[in-house]
Amino acid sequence: MKHTAIDRAETAEADARYQAAMSSINLKQRRKAASGHAVMAALNSYGEAEAAGRGLAMIARLSRHFLIWFACVTPVLLVLRVAF
Repeated sequence: MKHTAIDRAETAEADARYQAAMSSINLKQRRKAASGHAVMAALNSYGEAEAAGRGLAMIARLSRHFLIWFACVTPVLLVLRVAF
């Protein structure tokens, strides 16, 4: 009789831990999916805004050129600083 009460208590405790773990896993999956949806919505609105006007398209083009220039020039400057 004593063993069955202990077994029931252990089973109930294990079930509670299982439910808590599953809810944690489900919450992480929902957050991951929600962040993916947010990224897609941002990209969609950016694409629509870039297609609608010249201002955003010009800013995007200039930022791309700046990043390319920065990626090409920075290693050269670092080498020159170390070498001399």
